[in-house]
Amino acid sequence: MRRTQRLHQATSGAAQLHLRLGQLLQLLLQAGICLCAALFDLGNTLIEDLQRLANWLDRLVDRLLTFLEVTLRTFLIFLQRGLGEIQKGLVVFRQRLRRERFKAILQFGLRLLK
Repeated sequence: MRRTQRLHQATSGAAQLHLRLGQLLQLLLQAGICLCAALFDLGNTLIEDLQRLANWLDRLVDRLLTFLEVTLRTFLIFLQRGLGEIQKGLVVFRQRLRRERFKAILQFGLRLLK
């Protein structure tokens, strides 16, 4: 009877050892899964942060380009107005030269007739 009891205890001990090894393997598997999930979350967080940074840079560039466009447009408007005023001044100057030249020729002609 003692022999069967020892055999039963040995079998029971082996079964418990097998059960404990199975539990240990399951815990290691769960830990591995948790580690993979944590790494996935970390990667996902990094990607989201990079997307936020890219969006921020995109908005910054848009604002700078808008500012540059408004500034250049204003400069071109003033330049066009200034060039228009210069052109008007040149037209007036040319007309004045023609009048003065005509008067000078007329006066020269009158002197010759005298």
